[in-house]
Amino acid sequence: MKKSILFMAVVVLQLACVAQAAKKPMKTTLKGKIEKSSRDFFILLHHGQSDTVRLGADGSFQLAIEQNDANYFTIQQAKQSLITYLLPADEVTINLKGTNFMDSPQFEGKSKTYCQFLIEKQKKDKGLWNQFPYQKWVSYTPENFMMSRDSIRNSRIQQLDAANTTSKFISSFYNIEKNSLDYQYVNDLVLYRQAVADVRKEFPKKMQDAIQAIDLNKVEMTYHDMYQQCALNLIKQEAGYEYSAGTDKSYLHYYELQVDKVCKRINTEQGRNVMFKGLMQDVLTNIGTQDISSLITKFEACCTDKKLIERVKKAAAQYEHMHPGKMAQEIICYDAEGKTIVLSSLKGKVVYIDVWATWCGPCKREIPELKKLEEEYHGKNIQFVSISTDKDVNAWKAFIAKEAMGGLQLHQSDNFDESISKLFMVNSIPRFILIDSLGRIVSSDAPRPSSGEQIRTMINGVLK
Repeated sequence: MKKSILFMAVVVLQLACVAQAAKKPMKTTLKGKIEKSSRDFFILLHHGQSDTVRLGADGSFQLAIEQNDANYFTIQQAKQSLITYLLPADEVTINLKGTNFMDSPQFEGKSKTYCQFLIEKQKKDKGLWNQFPYQKWVSYTPENFMMSRDSIRNSRIQQLDAANTTSKFISSFYNIEKNSLDYQYVNDLVLYRQAVADVRKEFPKKMQDAIQAIDLNKVEMTYHDMYQQCALNLIKQEAGYEYSAGTDKSYLHYYELQVDKVCKRINTEQGRNVMFKGLMQDVLTNIGTQDISSLITKFEACCTDKKLIERVKKAAAQYEHMHPGKMAQEIICYDAEGKTIVLSSLKGKVVYIDVWATWCGPCKREIPELKKLEEEYHGKNIQFVSISTDKDVNAWKAFIAKEAMGGLQLHQSDNFDESISKLFMVNSIPRFILIDSLGRIVSSDAPRPSSGEQIRTMINGVLK
């Protein structure tokens, strides 16, 4: 941003729902300043949407929000966030310190009391969290844990009622905040079950009943952060129980069970779409190079967010060339003498590729297990290949000489377009790839050498 240009960012956010389309939306003005801001923008989160709001050179901002009803808005910048509640037709001023949003934020406007309450609530929650840290939950019996949660919920209700008596909150805000305490309470119980799962298999009926009784279909709660946390954690845990009891232990199946749970547990269109937004982000982040077409079919059957569906399909499509059965694309490498080696020259042998670097600790910890694997399969129709992604080629050469590395030691091409990093979309290492003797991909994200029987079973299956 040029320093000579001073401006106020103006963003118009369309929040009116279809049922209110006939009404002329009222305009709420949100303005203020972020002093010593770490960035020249912030993200405004609202109703499952996000907007980028640019800051002026002095950290100032102003935007117009069209809304017929009051709504929650979260100002997010880097790792900081501030939850606000804005009334329609209000002019709200918020001044923040870029170093710490929670450090004496200043509010002006009719929405001031709501924003101040949310600040005090967040501070109190932080204190309670420090008093009962997650790491110590395992020391509680279920009965004592529920007693502590009951006490905390009562304290939160008293805080809300006291503020309501003083400030006369609108009923929609009061009701949502009170309902959110139920979701917060159940979310803690769900997290407690997870925290003590290794040491306790049975839980009191009272705890189980409280978790099962929570209503995940209150439309007015859909966009509240506590509803979303509670619903997503509960769905993941229920899917986890079913996954553990079943025979299919693939990571993909775990996510398919989560999709099934969303479809069965949540009946509202808005609720499903919100849950899928978080869930599918997890899928795309963690599922790696697997073929997720079966999961997408399940997801598409009960999600009505067309933009999300298209985004997921587009993200999944970029991995199609790496699915099992596809011919491996031509990778160009060179050895320590500078000789060019192409992947297709190894056709006729099964190829197990280790993508690594000398600076990567987890990569180096796999080397002893990789050597064992090479010795075990010596003389069989398999070629072990280590492909370095080191920028310092001399460091790579020195390392493989010092460690007497076995197998075929290569460095990826300096031309990114023909490198393994691009063609196999390697964004974290170590990464292991298994290719059959015909040059077809068996797995673009194969088990590590340290996986023991898992990788040996896969290799043996291919060699047969």
